[in-house]
Amino acid sequence: MKKLFYLIGVVVFFVTIIIFWKNNTTLTSQELQAQLGKAYIMQRDGNIGIEIPDFQLRDDNGKIFQKEQLVGKWSLAFFGFTYCPDICITKLHLLSKVQQALAKQQTENIPQVYFVSVDPMRDTTEKLKNYMQFFNPNFIGVTGDFDQLSKFMKPLGAYHEYSYVENGKTKNTRVWAEIPEKHREKYTVNHTAWIYLINPEGKLIASIPASAEGETMVKDIKLLLSSLPSS
Repeated sequence: MKKLFYLIGVVVFFVTIIIFWKNNTTLTSQELQAQLGKAYIMQRDGNIGIEIPDFQLRDDNGKIFQKEQLVGKWSLAFFGFTYCPDICITKLHLLSKVQQALAKQQTENIPQVYFVSVDPMRDTTEKLKNYMQFFNPNFIGVTGDFDQLSKFMKPLGAYHEYSYVENGKTKNTRVWAEIPEKHREKYTVNHTAWIYLINPEGKLIASIPASAEGETMVKDIKLLLSSLPSS
């Protein structure tokens, strides 16, 4: 009988050691990347995370939105504009479903979604507020002047350009002021359709391509949240 208890004790000891080892082993960035479905880990100088410099925009309540608002929680940023005929609508619906799926799975630290308009000349804070309500009242719309938008977008690798048709030819420009006045109500905006995961330190952690579907996105986000420190 004593031998049996001894053997049980040994088994319990080694099981405890294995569980402890698994829970305290940090995945390398290569190991973590191999487990991700679509997301790409962003690194600089061998370290996960790319610093985002400070910027100053406005949210859909008219309040200042800057890097400070990203600190202390996980965030998902998506760039677009309210006149977008397709991709923005699709992605915002998708992000709403992703957020709901994360909540159903009792995921901790569900990321706040920010929709950043790259069309500040038409997208007022009031228009952004109404637009967010249509998709998910928890989403926050953000925009601001072109220089400040660039400060936020550049380190993420996001881009946008304005497109209009003149004399039957499509013309593109990165500068809104270069759009002829007669086209300033009829232009469209070509923009990055990727989604960006930002950690509570305000660093870009991962980029999720436009091709990512909802289920894959949920799995990737959960894996990143559970595998990376929140501070």
